[in-house]
Amino acid sequence: MAQRLSIIGTRFRSSVRQSAMIVLMGGMLCLALPGPAGAASYQAGLVRMAEILGSIHHLRSICTLNEGSMWRGKMIDMLGMIEGPKSQRDVLISHFNDYYFRAERRFPVCTSAAAIEANRLFREAESLARRLEAQSQSR
Repeated sequence: MAQRLSIIGTRFRSSVRQSAMIVLMGGMLCLALPGPAGAASYQAGLVRMAEILGSIHHLRSICTLNEGSMWRGKMIDMLGMIEGPKSQRDVLISHFNDYYFRAERRFPVCTSAAAIEANRLFREAESLARRLEAQSQSR
């Protein structure tokens, strides 16, 4: 599964915000999937997280920051925590790759718009990680 993810590396400077997002994602992913009532919402959140990770993976790489393939790695971590059928992981991989290439087409080089979009997506991912963590704890 991991081999099918876009393999282009990313480079990012670390910051407190990035570290906080990574911790939030780690906490969210270590928790169990919510019961049936919240499962659809949780799955939709995972799909959106995959999309964000794919976009950020490209955007951070073109802006020549230095984090290697961290965002691809976070996607692989997320896939490793999913206990559902392979088809569920395949959907997430597809969304990650699709949004990686969408970002690549929209932002072939680093511009101020690309940096703004990366920051916006990062804030959305932080919020989404908190929401998913809360959903998984409320079961």
